[in-house]
Amino acid sequence: MCAAPAAAPCAGLAPSAVGLGWRQPHYQVLMNAAHWREQIDFLEVHSENFLAPASASRVLLQDMAQQRPISLHGVGLGLGSAGALDAEHLAQLRDLVQDISPALLSEHACFTRAHWGGRWHHAHDLLPLPWSASALAHLAAQVAQAQHRLGRALLLENLSNYLQWQGEEPELAEPEFFNRLCAQEGCGLLLDLNNLLVNALNDGLAQPDALAYCRAWIEAIEPQHVGQYHLAGHSAGPDLVVDDHGSAVPEPVWALYRHALRRIGPRPTLIEWDNNIPELSVLLEQVRLARQHQQAVQNDLPQTAPPKGLVLAHAESPSPSTDASTSTWPQGQRQLLQALRQSQADLPASWQARRGVRGAAPRALLAYRQHAAVLAQRVLAQRHPVLMGLMEAQEPGSFARMAWQAWREDGPSQGDVDTWCGPLQRWLAAVPSEQAQAWALLAQLEGWVQAAERLPHLGQNPAELQQLWAAMSQGAEDWLAWRLRLAPHLRFLALPEGVLGHWGAWPQAPADTVLSHWLQAPPGLPWCSGLERPELAPALHLAVWRAPSAEVCVAPLPAALGSWLEALQAGQCLGEALSALHPESTAGQAALALLPAWWQWASAQAWVWGFRPDGVGDQHEE
Repeated sequence: MCAAPAAAPCAGLAPSAVGLGWRQPHYQVLMNAAHWREQIDFLEVHSENFLAPASASRVLLQDMAQQRPISLHGVGLGLGSAGALDAEHLAQLRDLVQDISPALLSEHACFTRAHWGGRWHHAHDLLPLPWSASALAHLAAQVAQAQHRLGRALLLENLSNYLQWQGEEPELAEPEFFNRLCAQEGCGLLLDLNNLLVNALNDGLAQPDALAYCRAWIEAIEPQHVGQYHLAGHSAGPDLVVDDHGSAVPEPVWALYRHALRRIGPRPTLIEWDNNIPELSVLLEQVRLARQHQQAVQNDLPQTAPPKGLVLAHAESPSPSTDASTSTWPQGQRQLLQALRQSQADLPASWQARRGVRGAAPRALLAYRQHAAVLAQRVLAQRHPVLMGLMEAQEPGSFARMAWQAWREDGPSQGDVDTWCGPLQRWLAAVPSEQAQAWALLAQLEGWVQAAERLPHLGQNPAELQQLWAAMSQGAEDWLAWRLRLAPHLRFLALPEGVLGHWGAWPQAPADTVLSHWLQAPPGLPWCSGLERPELAPALHLAVWRAPSAEVCVAPLPAALGSWLEALQAGQCLGEALSALHPESTAGQAALALLPAWWQWASAQAWVWGFRPDGVGDQHEE
């Protein structure tokens, strides 16, 4: 049985389309400048950066999808990983596909995760598969499941890698592996020409021989399976060539592009530049060069039809797994990932470095570990920018060392690396010093800031808000027994006296960190200093929330207001929380008089989503 035809591999894109990877430094400039966007046929993003539903990043991508076709390029699903697919990751990707309707949808022919110690461990790297029949059967089954769940055909990218599997099973040639996979499952190939060249050079081939090898690879692939090209730069070190996407496309890769155009034909082409990202004008020059190379071979293009529309091979849900029990590569995947999580472990016997890597196995392992260490520091620096500044000011290099240790001891388990927070807060909280305790609170606060960005900000019930406002305005007091439903992105942190002194060691907070928001109370916040209780004066409460504008806000609150809001969040009714706010009747009357104005302000900031007259307010996990 066959399913209805899926979207063609380049649906909505001309075969000659040229696009750019849309990365964070250019988010706003491309959103705000139509004359830049018009020079680009499509934009490609890494799917994992936009998996959080209704997050600020998802909203940004939805807005851009109205301006330019989007290609979703996944780096975390790990279709070749032994075991079942990550069902949660796949469900999140399906929701993203439905939201964005991408012109292209791609993943990698690799493994990324392994299971031991009672949980999954994710490498956040693209690790190679054997080209054996059993690995092909497993990958094909995983691709079939993914395509069935997504309702779309996938393009799979060929990898660059520094290691190769050496097993007992005979192996196919890599192009033949992809030919069989695409023919069997109706998926396509995302042909990364830079990856071909990097592998050939790391096999020890001189550049002329490496180019000849790559041309033979291109000629061995069946043209109808190719749905997209990737072009990128690499860096050549003394020991190995690194696929770093950190420079312009070099001439040898352009030469392979011209050969692919003549042999296979034009396909949507992406310029990848993910590190050392330059000004947008430099990237647009790469787009112009790609079009120039297309034009240069215009008269030599093959007289073949463009790639056929990809058709899903399964109408019903395919088998969830294949039997790889007689193969040793599933165990080899786990052993390799375990070795990558350790600083001194040797390469497992079932793996070997590519022939041309000087230093062999230790150097290849080091390349993967260096990538993981840099990624760990980047992820935790984005989550804890102020904490990083404090630690580095006290001891340069300390934050990077702690991030790498956190990755090795308690690394990520999911493909969305932004969900990984590491054990930093737990480690700091266990150190018996005032500074460590203060830094643990800071780590908690910065984690809340990132979490708020990923949570939906739409959840208010207008009817409930209007009913509660009407009850307050009419002077009735039955609403004092009601319990509020506060937004799940709203958090309050009580700071003991002296904590800010430890945070204040950071001399000047960058404008984009949480400290820059602590200079003044939330604008327009109704409050009365007479409601403050003297015993709470030394404490400070901070509120973290996501405003309706999608901006994450951090601001100080009067101590009594913070205590009152914590009581509401714990499920106390309005009357109970007001009684706890101040026991004196005059202060209670002042609070009642102030409450309608505060209510309007909190509703406008999306702090309050609704109420429950006779139940406990919605709670959320800390």
